[in-house]
Amino acid sequence: VSVPWGRAGRLGLDFEGTNLPAANTSVSADCLHSWLQGIGAEGARTAVLEASSHGIHQHRLAGVRLTSMVWTNLSQDHLDYHHSMDAYAEAKAGLLALLAPQAQAWLPVGNEWIDAAVQGAEQSVKRWQVVEGEEESSADVVGHLVSESPLQIQLEGCAGSGVISSGLVGRHNAENLVCAFLLLRDLGHDPEAACHALSQASVAPGRLEPVCSESPWQLFVDYAHTPEALSRVLKSLRAAYPHQRLGVVFGAGGDRDATKRPAMGAAAAAGADWCIVTSDNPRTEDPEAIVQQVAAGARAYAVCEVFCEVDRRAAIHQAVDRLSPGEVLVVAGKGHEDYQEINGVRSPFLDHDVLREAVRCTV
Repeated sequence: VSVPWGRAGRLGLDFEGTNLPAANTSVSADCLHSWLQGIGAEGARTAVLEASSHGIHQHRLAGVRLTSMVWTNLSQDHLDYHHSMDAYAEAKAGLLALLAPQAQAWLPVGNEWIDAAVQGAEQSVKRWQVVEGEEESSADVVGHLVSESPLQIQLEGCAGSGVISSGLVGRHNAENLVCAFLLLRDLGHDPEAACHALSQASVAPGRLEPVCSESPWQLFVDYAHTPEALSRVLKSLRAAYPHQRLGVVFGAGGDRDATKRPAMGAAAAAGADWCIVTSDNPRTEDPEAIVQQVAAGARAYAVCEVFCEVDRRAAIHQAVDRLSPGEVLVVAGKGHEDYQEINGVRSPFLDHDVLREAVRCTV
């Protein structure tokens, strides 16, 4: 059964094909309530909100009552704002206070910061997990990853059973599909219908999104901008293309948590055959200094070739020039973003477009 629904998050405020750009993942409370009221008047019966730690901590979701929530993961990010992983987890745990009576909170298994942050929570908490094959799990809902490319997930547990067969790639997408299954079940959809719908789900803009499929290479754009996210993306591409060389173009943002920059470099070098470190959104910082901080982490891995090119457009062109037929390249960090911010000025820049431009210049 199709239900009119809205979506609010990093990709904007979307309902029935109308998208309003959002400057932040979680918009201000007045904007959020105005939008919810508006789409409700237009027929929306449910809405899915992507809640950022900043948004929760700054009460941008104040007054909202959630019927269900899924905590996807927690890894190093935003420490320029939260200062510690404990504080970061506590900020995200604040979302539980917005749950309506009898609402369900789904949390991932095995994250010490999450476990500490929700200890003693009065809300109903259950656990989910994705495991390899027939591996056992203590989670309330388990997604058995039968195949990673393409994805096949066997679901079992208190939310029902079923199989999701998806054209998406990677363990992180398997986890996203399991989380979506839990939300659909909490909304009252039966397991078979939920699995069928999720099997048809297409890739989200800028999330391991294929580009120029007609080219002789496997080219992707992804939003990964944390060490764990980048590591997961590279592992997914390794699994999908085990016999091909893998390259990555990436960087790290300015005026943000500088401690993750060497870790970003290490994640890239550990997962790829070669990498080009470039600018992300340097904002008000010196782009060259950021690149060198990231590259320092990458150069610890002697098996990975590390190159530096501050100009992101030039870096993408150089990356495509390096490719042999069949090889794999992911341009990471900015995903769907259609701008680059340098010296506080935002200029039009979309990785997809620059990749297409580089392909036309090379083929």
